[in-house]
Amino acid sequence: MSQPTESTAESAGSAPATKKPSKGLIAGGVAAAVLAAAGGAYALGAFNGLLGGGKQPADVLPASAVAYARLDLNPSAAQKVGAFRLLDKLPDVKNALNAADPKRSLFDWMQNQQGSQLKGIDYANDVGPWLGDRIGVATLPASGNGQPVTVMAVEVKDQAKAEEGLKKVETVLRSAVKETPGGLQPRLPGAPSAASTANKETVRIYQDGYALIVEKDAESRLREELQAGRLAGNDNFSGDMAALGDQGIASAWYDQKSFIHGLSSASVPAALDELAQKAGRVAMTVRFASDYAELAVAGRGSSQPAVNTTSGVGDLPADTGAVLSLAGGKTLLEDYWPSITSIMKAAGQDPQDLLKKARETSGLNLPGDAGTLLGTQFDVIAAKQDFRQLASGGGLPKIAARMTTDTAAASQVLDNIQKAVAQQTGGLAIPRKVAGDKLLVAANTAYMDQLASPQGKLSDNQGFTRTVPDPDKQASIAYVDLDAFESQYLGQVPQERREFVQALQSIGVVSTPVTNGESKGSIRISIND
Repeated sequence: MSQPTESTAESAGSAPATKKPSKGLIAGGVAAAVLAAAGGAYALGAFNGLLGGGKQPADVLPASAVAYARLDLNPSAAQKVGAFRLLDKLPDVKNALNAADPKRSLFDWMQNQQGSQLKGIDYANDVGPWLGDRIGVATLPASGNGQPVTVMAVEVKDQAKAEEGLKKVETVLRSAVKETPGGLQPRLPGAPSAASTANKETVRIYQDGYALIVEKDAESRLREELQAGRLAGNDNFSGDMAALGDQGIASAWYDQKSFIHGLSSASVPAALDELAQKAGRVAMTVRFASDYAELAVAGRGSSQPAVNTTSGVGDLPADTGAVLSLAGGKTLLEDYWPSITSIMKAAGQDPQDLLKKARETSGLNLPGDAGTLLGTQFDVIAAKQDFRQLASGGGLPKIAARMTTDTAAASQVLDNIQKAVAQQTGGLAIPRKVAGDKLLVAANTAYMDQLASPQGKLSDNQGFTRTVPDPDKQASIAYVDLDAFESQYLGQVPQERREFVQALQSIGVVSTPVTNGESKGSIRISIND
């Protein structure tokens, strides 16, 4: 294991250990400025080299971290090509593609934005000579009576130049915080206000080609935790990240239970702890394929109940423009209901009183009736349609709910809702239709008939297949055909952004059932050929 190198005035002396380590907002601000210089360089065409390599921030950050995020400006060639195909449709990207230094182009753009805190930083002298390709941030849990600690890891090409440049960046950002209390943004959950940390010193510890930036009063703790191990050697972390596959241009990870407990040294409310116990860990990445961009998610260590998978979504009519599908809603509601009522109590609410009011106003007897409606699968479906015409009296919308459940019991629940609402408003009709084991509900009865006997299949739609992988293996699906509704919102998009918006084809969000504590999910945006 490489030992930290002391090479700065701030880190030359050993800072006394403190019982109150706090998050490094100034440290975060320094890295924010670096991110501003580098964060979009990849997107702006900084495609130097064909393969990513070298150490990642996880190789130099402590193993005790409960949350981590990374930006990689030198990923694989496949990622670069996929990103280029979409991002070159953005005007800012096009303008930067021919720039000698894309990082400089982005930095200049950020510096010129209104309210920028980068004024007074000269890229050529203060940032460019030392900035590497990778940046990471980790959150260490609170200890003693303190707060969490934020540690930034910035890859550097030249340690001496990095020290000089980072000092300058820190000075400028500290001045900006003093002038604009309210803060350096973004900051992690639980961080103190900018004003409370404006005068805090930071130190920089150099190791393995990275500068670790942390507030001075947390330096001793950071050094101790570095001796204990690195995040890349944390079995949970490495296994979770491996489950993602290609980690793309950016990735993040957090242990949800440890993160919630680590935000404060105080005890966690019981209701929140119940949810944390079920949550497990989450790893995610932003990556590109040849025809879509993706935020991929891998969950591990969860104790959520196993549910069935969605079915029949791909068999919906070919003119389906949007769909939301949830499998196992009844099972999930029953499992989470004790936690929900605990949260109500913790918020000072009487669950029984709230349930009584819900029954009186809506006719719903919770949680049982809601579980009946959710059933084994609950779908909300909308056809391709022009909502502008509907708004001007062009008929009833083609939107329906489809419930895979005990249809007789669900219909009785709807009857109860009708009666309760009628007492409040004077009348309510809930048109419905039984189709096998499914109950269809829609104001537009012709659309219900169409769903009962669909023409064509949604699975024949290219945008659907690109963004919704394996539709019969998911626990939840959300899908929107962007092309189908584009004409209704394109006029509201600034002219210089329309080419990019028109390139987008569809969006799909999916998640698999939890099996042996593990699940996967993704948000995909497909691109028109």
